[in-house]
Amino acid sequence: MNELLTSLRAFSHRCSAGELANNVFKQYFRELDQGPEFPIDIFKMLRDFNINYIFQDLQDLEGIYSPDIEDSVAVVGINKNRRYERQRFTAAHELCHHLRDYQLPSVSPIDSKNDQIEVYANNFAAELLMPRRYFLQFARHYQDDKGFVSPDSALYLCNIFGTSFESVMWNLHKHRLLNFKLTKEFFSDFKVNEKIKELKLDSLENSFLKNIIDSYTYISRSDNSPSWLRLKNELIYNDGKIEGLNIDKQLAAEICTDIRLFGTKSSYFKAYHDNPAIVETAGQYMAYDKLMKENSHPDRYALKDYNKLLFSFAPHSELAGEYRKGNNAISGAIIQTTNYWEIEKEMFELEQDIKWYCNDIDSISFSNLIETATILHHRLTRIHPFEDGNGRTCRLLYNWVLKIKGLPPVYIEATDKKRYLEALTQADQDNLNPLMTLFMERTLHTLMFLNSECTLETYTLKDYI
Repeated sequence: MNELLTSLRAFSHRCSAGELANNVFKQYFRELDQGPEFPIDIFKMLRDFNINYIFQDLQDLEGIYSPDIEDSVAVVGINKNRRYERQRFTAAHELCHHLRDYQLPSVSPIDSKNDQIEVYANNFAAELLMPRRYFLQFARHYQDDKGFVSPDSALYLCNIFGTSFESVMWNLHKHRLLNFKLTKEFFSDFKVNEKIKELKLDSLENSFLKNIIDSYTYISRSDNSPSWLRLKNELIYNDGKIEGLNIDKQLAAEICTDIRLFGTKSSYFKAYHDNPAIVETAGQYMAYDKLMKENSHPDRYALKDYNKLLFSFAPHSELAGEYRKGNNAISGAIIQTTNYWEIEKEMFELEQDIKWYCNDIDSISFSNLIETATILHHRLTRIHPFEDGNGRTCRLLYNWVLKIKGLPPVYIEATDKKRYLEALTQADQDNLNPLMTLFMERTLHTLMFLNSECTLETYTLKDYI
């Protein structure tokens, strides 16, 4: 892509924003020797042009650009608080700066209508994500007998191009495909989310998340870095809270810190033997402490050991880590868990599937890895092999699969418990998408959180491209 980048930069000051976008679009896909698929993967495009990207709390900025001067790599910062459609637009906008304004750093305010450089980049982004030829081609399918496209039909175009409703509407306006005057009041009055539900449009969140995660640069941190320690505390607290442990965040953090400092000499191992919340939190910490040092792949025996470790400081700990001896039901679930006499067979089959997935793990993308981990998590949920601790063991299995490919553990926030359980219910009905979307969101959240310790300068190092 280096020769292409050089030629595009030479061309960028002799053309309009639309012409530059069309040139980038044509030459990029010609270089890849493939036709375009919509919505285009703008984050892969950033990486292919040797740009690292990072999500930050940019407050009143959409994005920032740091150029590839001297021995550094170009970096784009994107506001993590904006919607995915807007983040895609920002990525395309900052790509324009990389092609045309590459000698100086720049910032892109949320409202930048009076800055001609920013206006040019906005027009570039709109044309790149919604190329005129393809936009008119798809819009033709939604035109009425007078040649106009309705606002409802515009929502279908949003799904095709992965852009915001506002962007699509202004594009329709530019091509004179609306039969009314577009105003700010229109956008205030039109209830986009309600219309999406009414039209039963599929969400593109899963697709956007895959694009972001697959090209994202995760900078691995030391297990003792402040962000890592905080991540562990949050994981232990939220994972227990989801299972109904009566513990607050401060106490969970104290338990984690005490065990980290004093190990098995910590008072939380023995002094609170009759408090399930404390001893199970301690067991959870020990389980994840072991997992972070794990070098093997998951199997049914190791999962037994981890379940036992969860309850190693609880009364009657000898009963943990053994398969249940009777049938049970998951509260609120619509399916029956595996019959207890079939657990051994089901766990053996799960182990074989884990081996099959893990043998191919080096060659799959991060998003495919998350899908795989989600499938295995749900399989173990349906088997429900233990008397207690099944949820925590299932989520530990998910994190174990991520660890094999060098990704950090993730957790479901306690406040998302209802969404998590609803996603599991839909998975039980053979719709894994909500569960996969949730785990992708949480995985991306963890990557962004751990990377938040890094400065923008860290991302300019060529080792991370």
